[in-house]
Formats: sequence, C-alpha cells, structure tokens
Amino acid sequence: MEHKTNTHWKNVLISVPVVGAGLATIIYLLRLYCRRMKAVGLHLEDYLMGTGLIISYCVTAFVVDTAFNGIGLPIASLPKYERRRIQFDSWMIQKFWAPSMAFVKISIVVFIKRLFGSIRAYVLISNCLVGFIATWAFASLMVNIFQCIPVQYYYDKRLKGHCMAAQVQFFQTMGSIALIEDVIILCLPIPVECAGSQYNIPLDAY
Repeated sequence: MEHKTNTHWKNVLISVPVVGAGLATIIYLLRLYCRRMKAVGLHLEDYLMGTGLIISYCVTAFVVDTAFNGIGLPIASLPKYERRRIQFDSWMIQKFWAPSMAFVKISIVVFIKRLFGSIRAYVLISNCLVGFIATWAFASLMVNIFQCIPVQYYYDKRLKGHCMAAQVQFFQTMGSIALIEDVIILCLPIPVECAGSQYNIPLDAY
C-alpha cells in the first residue's frame, strides 16, 4: 500500500509541475512573439512576468525533487537522509513561491494600470495593490526564512533549536491573502467593462 501511495504522488508531483511549467513557458514565449510581430517592444509587465516565470522554475525543481525522496509516505517511515531532503525541499519551495507569485501578480496589475491609466481611480488602486502585494511577499519570505531558529532547524532536527508556534495557521493565512489578491486582480477590469465604451482603450495598448 505504501509503495502504491508513493508511486501515485511521485507521478503527480512530476507530471503536474512539469506540464504547468511547460505551458507557462509556451504562453510567455508566445507573448514575446506577439510583441515582436507588432514591433511594440517589451513593457515593464513583460519583464516582471518573465522574472516570475524564472523564479517559478525553482519551485518546480524542488517540488519534483520531493517526488524522488519518499513523498506520499509517512515521514517517520523514511530514512533520515530522505526525511531531511524532503524537509529541505519544502523549506526551499516556500522561499521561491511568494516572490514568484508577487512578480506575476504585479505584472498583471501593471498591465491593467497601463490600459486604464487615464482613469485616476485605477492608478490609485493599482499603486496600492502593488504595494500590498510586495509587502505580502516580503513578509511571507521573511517569516518563511526565520520561522525556525536557527533557520536550518526546519530541515535538520539534529540541531538544537525551535520553530515558531502556529506555523500551519500562518501558511493558511498567507494562502488566503494570496487568494484574495487574485480575486481583486480578476475583478479590476469589471467596472470599465460594465461602463461600456465611454473609455477609449487603444488597441496598441495591448
């Protein structure tokens, strides 16, 4: 039973991240190709999105690495080396996840701001949202790094140390905030769409 569980999660943690990273890369390359075809050059959001994509490769790499180190089995049943490896991968995933998401989200907000920059409310909301996302990512990164003292104690329990209380609650909170950010970003263009054609958005803005 344990072997089957391990095989299942191994396949999932290899196929899903790799396919997702591949699709994201293809879509981003198509985006760059469209920029080239239209001869409009790259915008700030393109660089931000590219940075987020590159950082996400690190997340993918560490997730895939966990697939080869006993993921899906009770951690107490794993050899000490695999146990430390899985915990190290988990620690590293946390370091890259928030920055990657921040760059991608800020890229989208910057794009929306460029489209609707003539609307003062959008400029204000976009600037506040960028600041909030950056603050969220920085706070998440700092707490992820220093959640245990010394920091290596997270993945190496041979050391003397301790971790912060309510780790699970912290990660749930940060994940919930990330979801709220996504919903806000998704809803940003809705007021303009509902207002009809009173705002003239030039086609080359895209």
